[in-house]
Amino acid sequence: MSESGAEQATKRFICGVCEGFYGKPWTLEQRQELFCRMQRFGMNTYLYAPKDDYKHRLYWRELYNQDEMDELKTLIESAKQRNVDFVYALSPGLDIVYSNSDDVNMLKMKLDQVKNLGCVHFALLFDDIEDELSNEDSNSYFSIAHAQCSLTNDMYHYLGKPELFLFCPTEYCTSRTVPDMAKSLYLQTIGGKLDPKIDFLWTGPRVVSRQITVESIKEVTEIVKRPVTIWDNLHANDYDQTRLYLGPYDGRPTELVGQLRGVLTNPNCEFEANFIAMHTLAQWSINSSSKFPASHDDNYMETEGFEDDGEDVAAEKPEKGSKYCPKKALVMAVTDWLPELYKMKKLSGGKPADLETQRGGKPDANHESASSSQMAAAASGENSRSPESKRRFDPLSVMDVVLLCDLFYLPYEHGPQASQLLQSARWLVSNFKLLADHPGRRFVSRGRIEWYDKAIHFHDCYANLSIVVDRFVNIPNRELLYEMYSYINDMRSNLALVNSYIKWHGIDKPEKEPFKTGEQEPWVHRGGLLAEFRRLLPIERGNDSGKSFDLGPQSYIIRLYLSTDKDEVYSVCTKTFDDRMDASDILGGYPQLAGDLVVGALLKSYAQHCFVIEDEMGLCGFAAVAPSASDYYRLFGDEWMPELRKKYKLTTDTKAGAAMDEPIHRLTLEDVTKRIDSTLPSVAEEILSRYPGFVQVCIVPGRVFSRSVTQNLMRTLSKVLGASGLTGFHTLIPIDSHAELEFYYSLGLTDVTESCAGLENWIVLAKSLDA
Repeated sequence: MSESGAEQATKRFICGVCEGFYGKPWTLEQRQELFCRMQRFGMNTYLYAPKDDYKHRLYWRELYNQDEMDELKTLIESAKQRNVDFVYALSPGLDIVYSNSDDVNMLKMKLDQVKNLGCVHFALLFDDIEDELSNEDSNSYFSIAHAQCSLTNDMYHYLGKPELFLFCPTEYCTSRTVPDMAKSLYLQTIGGKLDPKIDFLWTGPRVVSRQITVESIKEVTEIVKRPVTIWDNLHANDYDQTRLYLGPYDGRPTELVGQLRGVLTNPNCEFEANFIAMHTLAQWSINSSSKFPASHDDNYMETEGFEDDGEDVAAEKPEKGSKYCPKKALVMAVTDWLPELYKMKKLSGGKPADLETQRGGKPDANHESASSSQMAAAASGENSRSPESKRRFDPLSVMDVVLLCDLFYLPYEHGPQASQLLQSARWLVSNFKLLADHPGRRFVSRGRIEWYDKAIHFHDCYANLSIVVDRFVNIPNRELLYEMYSYINDMRSNLALVNSYIKWHGIDKPEKEPFKTGEQEPWVHRGGLLAEFRRLLPIERGNDSGKSFDLGPQSYIIRLYLSTDKDEVYSVCTKTFDDRMDASDILGGYPQLAGDLVVGALLKSYAQHCFVIEDEMGLCGFAAVAPSASDYYRLFGDEWMPELRKKYKLTTDTKAGAAMDEPIHRLTLEDVTKRIDSTLPSVAEEILSRYPGFVQVCIVPGRVFSRSVTQNLMRTLSKVLGASGLTGFHTLIPIDSHAELEFYYSLGLTDVTESCAGLENWIVLAKSLDA
């Protein structure tokens, strides 16, 4: 039974921070500072779940020592003092045996230890783990969902039914549900078996969701029978630490507040970089940009003239009760953040000293600011500096910081100013041809004038950014500076290279080429060995077909097939040949038969359209494509089948039951003959017209736990085929191969057999590329 509306209405909306990223956990001092900021913003919940705290996840059975308990107790008390609910989470799913009483008791001991420190709110997390039961648990539970519900309910009641108890499922977003959200037996089991007073964590359509709609939340709410709490990875950067996210909370309509139990942001690994993520989420949660007045009224007026889409978002302060607007919220957050940049902070993560620079660089009446001290130290050359040089020592303005935020905005979009800068650079580089000399031309062309105007504007934008970076380097908050410096300086350095490249082509072209071949300074080619490997991928060669890898804790690579991969690809075929089960014992002395039948012809003639999935152990899957199925069918019948008959010593008059020199253990010669002669039946012209490509996909069961890996594989195939002008692709499944059928369904293919008459023993599955 789901929780009543009256009970739900009495609960306050959860709005807070989840420390749930992979990477170095925050320090005690940083977490205490976090609670101060949360209280200031009106946020109420902190979820302790750092993936790389080894006693939280990897060694969850280990109890805390005295020093660790003292620190946890300090954190719990600090949160309480700031009116923040401290939620302690454990992630036992990597290796827990749900039916093992010792494991269950160990979990109770661990939770008891934290409860005795004063913690009253808890969570169990089962994300990024295998979605199948172990052999030990398969006799006790029907599914992994039943096991997780049983354990979670047990812990919830054992702890005395805490007011707040969170559960993170294994299928924690739409893209990870099997086969989809509406048909997920896992989610249906959670909805029916999990105690209705336990709250449910959900990340949205994807692990990192660009948008979360009201309709999608209503759908999952109905399935799990309770309002969900969003674990929001919008600002998380642990999966790509070359990026930082300083944009506003966006892509979630404020109408969601009435549909959700709450929102917890799982932000950047860099603690100091999360002020804006927290601030704008807090504004969003109350649907207003007026709750957080700037620390100094004059700050806000400095943002006049900042326009976006024709709307001046900062010409005046938001009126009381104004609706949430992401761009206005960003400016408000930056206005509130700016004084934090001018606080002296210890690099070790200590509490901020009582020093604060007022706007305009004027120090407080009782203290000399760090930035003023730095400027005074260089005062001897003050009068000799040019106006341009002096500008670099001015304090940062709101719009300076907004520019930095635009450069490091959100996962799926750049900020407005960054987008304009990128668009301008692309136009300039792609239009170098406008600078070509034309003999006999008496006047400079309009195109050439336009190019020069845009190049000068780009140079001015870069020069302004360089000044902003210099101002940022001079902030007294060194802890914040050193967390963000590498990102910001790297951006400036790369823009300097682009600016030099553009200038070399047209503005002040020197005699010496700055980008000639041969040895360069190491900062020209960044990334080292990692960058060299990345340049091998399609995404580094102008093809984005492999983008958005969402791999979780285990590493997978999707890459093009190489001729040296053939043996491993054939091995994958063998391990999945018997309706996605290992057929090694069936094939016996003919280990290549499965590979020959499934993928041999494709590798021979279409190797350039084949991709493999590779993990730490080697190849674990592949996808092979023939852009023209009709050509492939002809090739298979006219060339490949005769080769196989010759290889396996089959003649045209071979009869069932005839002897073989090396018999296949459980396959008779008749079976082999049927498989070779009947692998590809005649497919209707209607299918070949609507779905002209042919595909074979095999993945070894138990090797790929993240559904997003297979989704990225299919996305890669779709983009490769779509770029060739194809409208779709299909495959053929034996009618008795139920597991294989379900596997292809999970990849997004649908049954179109009705459109293909005469296929008594086959099912045709297809996917359109127009959708």
